[in-house]
Amino acid sequence: MKLVEASLTPYALPLRRPLATAAGLINRREGLVLRLVTEDGVEGLGECAPLPGFSVLDLPGHRLALERLLPQLRGLELHPGDVPALNLPPAAAFALELALWDNEGRRRGLSVARLLRPDAAAVVACSRLVRTAEEAVAAQA
Repeated sequence: MKLVEASLTPYALPLRRPLATAAGLINRREGLVLRLVTEDGVEGLGECAPLPGFSVLDLPGHRLALERLLPQLRGLELHPGDVPALNLPPAAAFALELALWDNEGRRRGLSVARLLRPDAAAVVACSRLVRTAEEAVAAQA
């Protein structure tokens, strides 16, 4: 299906408490939601949220790459497998690929997990970042 609309929406979510990393404190999680709409009216969403200090490029750099790409997407017939050829920064490529998979899943009435793997579990265990040894022990209890 051809893409007829593409947009970016920034977000910033405060963390309950700061996260200490080698790169410094992180007080909020920032990112972009990429929204793609195909000619049949189905939307797909992807997220670009590079972690400060851990990504090759910061969020403004990823945003710039996506903003340059958006006008070129309109009218294209694009599939998830096409994303590597676009040479995007990692988190931007993830956002685009996820939005394309999400669009296809919605079209078929499937989650992205079930689209990629029909026998995917309906519920999966989730990991979380632990800050102290006490939290690690509590998480295993």
